Amino acid sequence: MVTPISQEDRELAESFWEDCGKELLICLSRNNIPLYQPSSEDSHVVNAFSSICICICKYSYRNKRGKQRVKWLTDYPEKHRPEKMSIWFLKPIDIECRRYSMAPEAFKFRYILAESWTLNGASNTRLSLIETDRSGRILRRSIEHQSGSIEVPVFPFPKQQVARINKVLFNNFLVRCWGMGPIPVWQFTKEGIAYYLGCPYTTLGPELTEAKDQAWNHLKSLLQSNAGDIAAILLAFTLFSVLKPFFPQFHRLDRSTPYLKVKKHFSEQLAICVSCMDLDKATQLAKLCCDIVPKLPPRFQIVDGVKIFQATEKMVRKDVSMSEFEAKILQKAGVLWVGRKPSVEVSAQKLCLSLTIPATAKFPVEPFLQPLLAYFTVKLRDRSIDNWTAIQKIVSQKSSKVIERLVHDLMAAADRHDFAFLGDTPEDWYRKPETLRSESLEELVFTDVEDDRDETRDGESERIAQINHLEEEFRHLFRQAYRKIRAAQREVSVERHTFKRLYEDVVEDVKKYDLDVESQKKVAYLLAAYRYFLRSCAPKEERGPMLAQLERALLREWQQFQPEIPVRDVLEAYLKKLISENRYARVRGKGSDRETVCLWYDPRERMFLLKNSYFPELKNLFAEDQKLTKRSWELLMEKAGFLETVQRDNQTRRSFETRTKVGSSEKVPVLKIRAQILSEKFFAHKIVHIALQKMEQDTSSYRSGSRPNKKKRAGTS
Repeated sequence: MVTPISQEDRELAESFWEDCGKELLICLSRNNIPLYQPSSEDSHVVNAFSSICICICKYSYRNKRGKQRVKWLTDYPEKHRPEKMSIWFLKPIDIECRRYSMAPEAFKFRYILAESWTLNGASNTRLSLIETDRSGRILRRSIEHQSGSIEVPVFPFPKQQVARINKVLFNNFLVRCWGMGPIPVWQFTKEGIAYYLGCPYTTLGPELTEAKDQAWNHLKSLLQSNAGDIAAILLAFTLFSVLKPFFPQFHRLDRSTPYLKVKKHFSEQLAICVSCMDLDKATQLAKLCCDIVPKLPPRFQIVDGVKIFQATEKMVRKDVSMSEFEAKILQKAGVLWVGRKPSVEVSAQKLCLSLTIPATAKFPVEPFLQPLLAYFTVKLRDRSIDNWTAIQKIVSQKSSKVIERLVHDLMAAADRHDFAFLGDTPEDWYRKPETLRSESLEELVFTDVEDDRDETRDGESERIAQINHLEEEFRHLFRQAYRKIRAAQREVSVERHTFKRLYEDVVEDVKKYDLDVESQKKVAYLLAAYRYFLRSCAPKEERGPMLAQLERALLREWQQFQPEIPVRDVLEAYLKKLISENRYARVRGKGSDRETVCLWYDPRERMFLLKNSYFPELKNLFAEDQKLTKRSWELLMEKAGFLETVQRDNQTRRSFETRTKVGSSEKVPVLKIRAQILSEKFFAHKIVHIALQKMEQDTSSYRSGSRPNKKKRAGTS
C-alpha cells in the first residue's frame, strides 16, 4: 500500500535540518557513528534522494581467504569490490511519545527514510516515513515509493546505528525537534543535560529576551500590588514545583512509591490552598502564578509543575480533609487548591499553607509566567551543558594518567603479539593536540585488529589465534580504563547538576527564625528556588528587595500556619471534669471496675490512662471555630508532649491495650497521658489533689485479678 508523506512532515524535516543539520552531523561524527559520503558510484541514489542528509552504509565483500566480511562504510570501497550493499538516508522529522507517557520507552523518533540496496549489480530504491523507538526498532512504516528489481533489502534495517542516532537526537536536540507541544516535565540525558518541555521557546534568542523583559515588567506590577505577597509565595511554589528534580534532599512521592517510603517522607510534602471571598479573584491569581500550560495536551499529566484543583461553588465551604490531602498529594507535581482551606488536622501537621486573598485586593492580570519560565529553564539547560563541558574537562584532567597508562599498555600488548598498527598508533593518537575521546581510540585500535584479521590467509591459523588473543587483551585493558574514568566522573558530577549546595546555604540562613526543623526545610525550598530564579532573570539591584518580600511573606504566613488551640487548658479541664464526677480510679485499684470510670491513674509511672472513647465528650470543650477530629487532637497533644507514644515499623502508636480493671483480664484501649507534664495549677486544684492522694494511698494489688488455683498434687490432702 502506497502512503504519501504529508507536506507538513516534509516541511518539519526540512525546517529541522536547516536549523540543526550541520550541528547534528558534527555530533554524530563525534559519537563515532559511521557516516557515509556518497560517491559518483552512487549517483542514482544521490539524484533520487539528495534531500536526505544522514547517510549510513553497510556492505559485504570477500577477503583474501575468500571469506565474506561485512563492514560499515565511510567512503566508497576501493580496496574490496562490494558483493552487496545497502545505503540508508535519514532525515529527522520530530520526537514524540506514545501512550501518554514520558517514560524513556514511550518515546518515538520519526524520520523520512530513503533506502538503496544493491546485489550483484541489480538495485532497488524505496522512500518511506518511519517511526522508531529509542532502541531503533521500527514501530511503523509508511511506504511512498519503491522501484527496482530486488524487492527485499539485502541487509536488515540498521537498528543499532539508528539507536545511536536516536540517542544523539535525545541528548542534544530534544527541545528543538519536540513534536508534542508544551508538557510540564524535565527530561535528563545520561550526561545530566536538562531539557524542560513545558515552554514553547527553545533558545535564548532576541524573541525570547524581548518576551522575558515584557513579562518581567508585568510581574513587578503584580508584586507591587496589594496581592503582591501572596503572588510571590505562589510564584515561589511554582518554581519549586518545577525544580523539584534539582533538589536531591527532597523526596518526591507518587502512587507507585512504596508504603514505608510514603510514611517516612510524607511530612516533608507541601501544598497550598488559596482562597478569597471572591472565587474568581482567587482563580485568576492562581492561574497567573501557577498555570504553566493552559492548554495541556489531553491525558498528559503534569510532572514538573503545579496541579491546580479548582473548587466549585459547592466545594468552597468544604475544607480539604486529611484523606483528600493524602490522595491528592501522591503525585510528583505541586498541588494547589483554589477556593478552599485546609482542615485543622492538615494544618496541624503543617502540610498545607493556607493563603487568603483580601476581597479588596486589586492586581494587574497581564500574563507573565510562560516567557519568564522559558527564559529561566533555557538558561538552566545551558547551565547543565556548561556543567557537562566543565565536568568533562575535570574528568579529562583526572583521567589523563589513566589514558596515558592505557596507551602504554596497548603498545606493550601490540609488541608482545608482533602487531603493527596500519595508520596512527595509540601513541600518535595521544600526541595529537586536539581533545580526543577514549571511544575514538577504541575504534582506531579495533578497526586495525579487524583489518589485520581480514588480511590473514586461511593457512595461518596460529596467527588468527594470536590476533584473537590480542583482541581480548585489548578489550580487557579498555574495560579497566573505563571503570576508572567512570568513577572519576561520578565523583566530579555529584554536586554539579543540582541545587544541593544552594539549598544547604538557605537552610543555614533560615535557622535564625523560630521555626521547627520541618518548617525550616519547607521555607528553604521555596526561598532557594526563588533565589535561583532571581539570580537568572532579575536585574541585580532588584534581587534583594524581591527576595526580602518573599521571606517576610513566608514567615508571616508560617506564623499563622497552625491555629492557636489551648491544648493544655482543654486537656486539664477535661481531666478535672472526670475527677469531679468521680469517674476515676487507680489502675486495677479499688472501684476501677465501675462502668462509669473512664480515667485511671498509675502512681508508679505517674501516668493517666484515658479510655479511647473519650473524644465525643471532650470536643464539647472546644471553641465554636475550632473544628478538630480525634486524630488531629491527639496529634496536637503529641506535639505538645502530653501523649506517650511508641514508634513501630515507621508508624506512631498512640493507643495502647492495657488491663485497667481489678479482677478482670480484659484489655481496654487507652491513651497514656504524662502527669508530670501537666501544670502545677492543675495539681493544686483541691479536687485533683484529694483524688491523687486517695489513689496513691490505695494499697490493693496492681494485678488485674487473682491467679487461678493450682491443682493439688496427687496424694496430698
